[in-house]
Amino acid sequence: MTIIECTFINPKKLNSNKLIFNNRLKQRAMKRILIGLVVGAFAGVIDMIPMVIRKLPVEAEISAFIMWIVAGFFVSTVDLKTNPLLKGIIVAVLVLLPCAILIGWNDPAALIPISLMTIVLGGLVGFSVNALSKQNRND
Repeated sequence: MTIIECTFINPKKLNSNKLIFNNRLKQRAMKRILIGLVVGAFAGVIDMIPMVIRKLPVEAEISAFIMWIVAGFFVSTVDLKTNPLLKGIIVAVLVLLPCAILIGWNDPAALIPISLMTIVLGGLVGFSVNALSKQNRND
């Protein structure tokens, strides 16, 4: 039988500098997540433009838009030690993968433009999140 020891931190004994540093880290992380969500939303709108022109179903447009918001969130939170462009592409392709299997099952030719758009926008999301986060850090 294992006994789990729980210790509670007495706030009076904490160093106020540690709390301020911790709050700054949390604020920076939340700003980075917000940047990822906004950049993902912009990528979703860009991805929806050709879909609206081709008059695809609204469900497909909503799915693509949400996919880019999720990709933006993951790009902003995942810690891959690689080039931001490559990080964005990897995350975007991984987020697209389940939908790509379904799309490829019914219409394999549709995977070509979807893959190209995912690679281009994924790289742009990775680059933009990194650039805007660095700019935000310097402010």
